[in-house]
Amino acid sequence: MATISRSKEKQNINLTTIECYTAEFLQQHKHIWQEFFQFQREQKIEPWAKIIVHGVPIQPF
Repeated sequence: MATISRSKEKQNINLTTIECYTAEFLQQHKHIWQEFFQFQREQKIEPWAKIIVHGVPIQPF
């Protein structure tokens, strides 16, 4: 594991792997780590990018 953190909004636990391991690896070996957390399901988070758009009129909103 690179980091274990908790999201602010929903209090989800985020497991971040080091480069040589993947989310698929964690899912395949869930039997190793699932006893340390109480959870309903796990979900792989796909990488995505954030952008800032300038000059968009917001009056309609």
